[in-house]
Amino acid sequence: MPQFFAEGREAGVRTGCPVTGRAVLNIGRNQRAFFRVFGYIPTAYTKLSPDSNQDDLQAHLLAETDIGTWQQLKVKRVDISGSGIFFETPERYRLGDLLEVHLFLEQVIADVVVVYGSVVRVEEHPHHTGIALQFIGMTEKVLSIITAYVLYRERELIAEKRVGWL
Repeated sequence: MPQFFAEGREAGVRTGCPVTGRAVLNIGRNQRAFFRVFGYIPTAYTKLSPDSNQDDLQAHLLAETDIGTWQQLKVKRVDISGSGIFFETPERYRLGDLLEVHLFLEQVIADVVVVYGSVVRVEEHPHHTGIALQFIGMTEKVLSIITAYVLYRERELIAEKRVGWL
């Protein structure tokens, strides 16, 4: 059950994260149900047809990955959490566009993860576009893999700060 409180700048709602059970503070319009980290991940993505039925889209693992899939993966800097992903692309997208995204989270699993997302934010720049996707059709298995990657990156970033590499 959420605990409501109001103390200066930290007025908001304290809830438990649905995956880790850790406390999450939701403040204002930037409410987060999951922790978000940046990382460099081999990624491939394609825009889906506007006729695609969102109810039919379900995150999954590629059981057998052929050489063509591996060749399509390009390392991208992404911000990722259990609820979505942000990355920059040379293509132009609009709010509501549906994308299929392939991610190779090698630190967690040796398979390619396939997720689907709806564009919820677009940042236009002269030579690229930043897009934020909200995941749709997420399964518990894929969510646990993404969450494991996020926690791995959190530990890595904390270690880098302690050693002074940042």
